[in-house]
Amino acid sequence: MKAVSALVTFALISSSALSQSFPDKRVELSFSGGLQSFSSGSGSSSTLFLLTPRVGYFALGGLEVEGEGTFAFAGGSNPAYMLNGLLSYNFPAQGRARVFILAGYGVANSVPTFNVPLLSYNLATLGVLNVGGGLKALLADNVAVRAEYRYQRFTGTQNLTMVDFMIYPLDSEKIDVNLSSVLIGFSILL
Repeated sequence: MKAVSALVTFALISSSALSQSFPDKRVELSFSGGLQSFSSGSGSSSTLFLLTPRVGYFALGGLEVEGEGTFAFAGGSNPAYMLNGLLSYNFPAQGRARVFILAGYGVANSVPTFNVPLLSYNLATLGVLNVGGGLKALLADNVAVRAEYRYQRFTGTQNLTMVDFMIYPLDSEKIDVNLSSVLIGFSILL
């Protein structure tokens, strides 16, 4: 929750700055990878490396509409996926860099953590709140390095099945999981 408060404070302080996307660019194609920290109410925790493709459209000034997907495949289970719709706002920073904040919502059929090979969720029944921010720095006119922090909260109720040579149903489970991720990647600006 401290991260959300810090991002809101940053947005309010930065709102007086002149917004600016990358001046003559309309589309951003990004690919990020990152280290994820997982924790749940039961006290369990783990880390995971994820890959995330993203497409963004600069709608007006620094306002960018983004769609992203995360897909995880593991032997013996259904694929896990997460689809997010995001709004981000880009602020000018030093030189050829932009600071951005983002917020959005999505759906998922699983929480993308180490439990993917063991538990299978059949429908996109989890809601995913996304809040984050970061930095994009141009390396060339159309290539930028992207670094961001992302907080995600997965909530919902799901029917589970255990995958272990046989598939059999488990009881319904209430999901309330918080993820914090640091993503590093690159963007191609068109």
